[in-house]
Amino acid sequence: EQSALLAPWFGADLPLDTLPMPRLIEVVEGDPPFDAQGLRLRLAAEGLGATLDDAQRAAAAQMFQTLFTANRLSTTFFGGPVSGPEAAWNRAKMIDLAEALAAPEFSGREIAFVGVGTSDAGSDAAIAVSARAAAEMQAAFEAFASAEIASAGVTLSSFGFGDVAATTCIDSQVANGQAAHVEVWVR
Repeated sequence: EQSALLAPWFGADLPLDTLPMPRLIEVVEGDPPFDAQGLRLRLAAEGLGATLDDAQRAAAAQMFQTLFTANRLSTTFFGGPVSGPEAAWNRAKMIDLAEALAAPEFSGREIAFVGVGTSDAGSDAAIAVSARAAAEMQAAFEAFASAEIASAGVTLSSFGFGDVAATTCIDSQVANGQAAHVEVWVR
């Protein structure tokens, strides 16, 4: 089956047994749920180089609960310092968001900065990268638009959910194995 899937790119005679092929196995949780720590220990003991990465599952569930009743604004910031190569874009988006807060429908609402990110170091690191990017963008927006925030009576929050969606990034961000973008949601 793998040979047939890869044949259009590598030809029909691809020797799969000589290639390092990553394998992803989905574990569907039943009742009772599987023992994650026991599975991690068993995988380590087998010496196959296999790991269990279930941090992202919890982050996806938290994201669904957090954003279920929220509305996404079109504003998307690129994670990283606002003084970096993405600064002009982020400043333009901050201006747009600050101007949008003047609309009456935002009065008293929560503006959530939601980070989505990746990391070569796994899901826990991706969640940390995305949470840091969202918190940094929230802080930058607070400094940029404090008068507009106060006038609209909005509260700001930030969340990081790791690699739950494809990440848009700038080349300079992926050079170090991490990337993030920050979306803005209204609750």
